Amino acid sequence: MHLLFLFLVLSLSACNGKDSPDKVSGENVYTLYRSGAVIQSVRIHVATFETAGESEYWNKDNCEQVAGILDQAKTKEKYPVRFWCEKGRYTE
Repeated sequence: MHLLFLFLVLSLSACNGKDSPDKVSGENVYTLYRSGAVIQSVRIHVATFETAGESEYWNKDNCEQVAGILDQAKTKEKYPVRFWCEKGRYTE
């Protein structure tokens, strides 16, 4: 589970363009979060989807696909967490 998670995060972070217009404007960006293992109300940043030159739906769909994969993979965890996507950049 942990290796899959690490692979997904590293793969996704390599896809982001440095000079993307989306990074400047913040439009079309989706962020993946997870809950805490013990305290479910905690909101923890996992990844940001901000692929340059793609539509909002591209980033949203990719974020939701990863959230779904991680939700399926967590079923064997002692303290399962929940994964979800929100539009926009990470905020505390």
